[in-house]
Amino acid sequence: MALGKTILDILSKRKAVKGWYIFIVVFFLLLILLPTVYVLGYVVTGWGDISTHVLSDTDSSTVEWSESEDADFLRYEIHASTDPDFYPDDSTLRIVIGPRNGEVSLNRARTTTSIIVSGLDSKEDYFFRVRVVDNSSLGLGTVSNGKSEDDGNSWHTPPPLELFLPQNESGSINLSWTISEDLDFDAYEVYYSNQTNGFVPGIGTLNETINTTYQNWTLFENLNVSEVHYFRVRVIDSDGHWSESNQQCFDFGPGPPVDCASPRPVTLEYVNSQSTLGTIVNAVVLSFVVAVVATLINFVVGLPLAWYLVRKKPRWKDSLDTLIDIPLAFPTAATGFSAALFWGITPDIMDKPIGALSLTSSPTLLLILLMVVFSFPFMVRPLASILEELDVEYETVARTCGASRFTAARTITLPMFRAGLATAVTLCLAKCISETGGVMAALAVISSREVNATALIGTWKSASVFNSSLVAGLAFLSFLLILLALLLIGIAKLIIMRAKLPIKKVWPVFERRLSRGWVPKAKDVIAFLFLILIVLLPAFYIFGYAAMPHDVELADLSGLWNSMAYSFLVAGIVTVIVLVIGVPMGILIARSKNKKIASVLDVLANIPFVVPTAALGFSLGLFWSSQDVIPVTSGVAIIIMAHIAFTYPYVVRNVVGALQQLSPEYEETARTLGAKPLQAFRRVTFPLIKMSILSGAIMTFTRSLGETGATLAVSPEAITAPVYIVSLIREGSYHIAGIASAILIVFSFIAILLLRYIIKRRG
Repeated sequence: MALGKTILDILSKRKAVKGWYIFIVVFFLLLILLPTVYVLGYVVTGWGDISTHVLSDTDSSTVEWSESEDADFLRYEIHASTDPDFYPDDSTLRIVIGPRNGEVSLNRARTTTSIIVSGLDSKEDYFFRVRVVDNSSLGLGTVSNGKSEDDGNSWHTPPPLELFLPQNESGSINLSWTISEDLDFDAYEVYYSNQTNGFVPGIGTLNETINTTYQNWTLFENLNVSEVHYFRVRVIDSDGHWSESNQQCFDFGPGPPVDCASPRPVTLEYVNSQSTLGTIVNAVVLSFVVAVVATLINFVVGLPLAWYLVRKKPRWKDSLDTLIDIPLAFPTAATGFSAALFWGITPDIMDKPIGALSLTSSPTLLLILLMVVFSFPFMVRPLASILEELDVEYETVARTCGASRFTAARTITLPMFRAGLATAVTLCLAKCISETGGVMAALAVISSREVNATALIGTWKSASVFNSSLVAGLAFLSFLLILLALLLIGIAKLIIMRAKLPIKKVWPVFERRLSRGWVPKAKDVIAFLFLILIVLLPAFYIFGYAAMPHDVELADLSGLWNSMAYSFLVAGIVTVIVLVIGVPMGILIARSKNKKIASVLDVLANIPFVVPTAALGFSLGLFWSSQDVIPVTSGVAIIIMAHIAFTYPYVVRNVVGALQQLSPEYEETARTLGAKPLQAFRRVTFPLIKMSILSGAIMTFTRSLGETGATLAVSPEAITAPVYIVSLIREGSYHIAGIASAILIVFSFIAILLLRYIIKRRG
């Protein structure tokens, strides 16, 4: 007790309090705000590199292939050339996906089956092949089929073949392979060599040409029994384009068999080319169209619901409040997966979800429906809060003067409603533009290759591990997304606060009809049905899907427990740090005697909130990797710093809002009675604002727990729970993803309840 009292006495001294506030401001400016907007300066100073890789005549090609099943897998090599008949050794471009200098794990290399190849000359036609290489001492490789940039419509080769293990039949070698499925089949070419391990058919001996599709075998006779013999088979189409098989070999010797089989070939499935700038523009346009439409829908439905909550005060108001806030507690990757299962047309390989509507495969429509779910609470809650503060007597006076309910609300209440509406629109737009995890999960469910801006950042960031030229495109995309988000939100607030709305003209007969009879009841019923059917049912659908019969065992969920432990650790640390630095900043803004400084800090503290988290994460990654003053090399540390940046405003805003409505006279009275600053806060102020602090803590915890975009942007290797769920969906492990999502939601609720209990108990 004596030690605690001594510490409090030291901290209560004016110099200590002042020093603490200075530390808090410096921490915010240098370690939160500067990293958040660092990408803006990066783009300006590196404009030459941006021009070369983004704004000039360059293309980016998305290349996708099947996953290697080779037990001895080492790496993929993506090769490109302007010569359609090229062999990988002669390619003009080569990207390696595999363990090089500890850059990436072997498992991640195997499961990485797509890459964005950037910086291609738009005036040239490029052709692609993928070689898979094994981990043997020989480092043997097998080449895939080939495709051109335009999804293979103008140039492609036959699907590759698998060559089986040769069989010894009385001194002769029986060689067989898979039957070609190419509709344009022309011939098989069988090659062998007795000198080169890992030989290329072109330098081997052509033993036989077979022109019959179903003759997928041949016999080698009179081979030298003292030599090792190597074999490959090529399949040729009528245009002369080729694909080849893996290598097999045979040794007549008495010793153990020679291990010289190369990996089975992978199949190059998809190649699509688009200008780098065009890809960025399309993704950004999709993000903003979805955000604006979802915000408008939520306003049209959210305003009547908020009005019903505040003005009619139903007996079940607390229950309704809880239902409205439920999407805030759901991890967004789980919600995105759930909503996509409910609304989207799922792939054929996926069991038809029971009770799903399966209405659309359109990425735009699906994302609009998804963003309505995510952002609905952000619209209703601010509108209800501002309505609570507006005196209903103004409407009463208008109605006693003969105005209808609708006219009084439209002409009297709504003009005083602008601040709440501006806040609601800002929150909705920021949430819709920023969301990443739910978007990636939803688009993966319907197998969409069209992505919005935040999903593109996540995809390109993962690919940039293998293709560093994507960094320029990432920087420009983040730069554009941040500026346009700030601009859109600023314009929306300006229109709401300055536009001459609502129209003052009154239509008495028409508006009186809207105020009576079935119209108000229909309005309330529609709002309720919207909440249940459009917002809650898609969010909760995941529980029904997870309960469907499946073959999932507990061992299949081992990755979930590790990822959940990782996520809860990060969210817990972030919540503690944000409370420690956010509460003092809120006090400084609300109680500072220098109103100009307080106003500037207030505006700056909001910037990380409106910056899309994927862009914020990429900016932070650039910042920490470009400076040596504070060495941050741990992936966990960088993720924590990123999560602190975008959750920081939640605590600050809650504390500022609470203190602005609390008279400073309480603290001043305590000070006049001899209480020191820290004592006055601990004994007087804190008990009065602890619920606001609790609200900020819960929002910080849930946002950190469910974040995907910032995590992927700063550390693609990190496997938090939302990232794990997205990866399961992309792999096609839908049932495991469903069960993992349901478990994560339950644990999130438990964690939130425990957090509420702990803070209330301590308070």
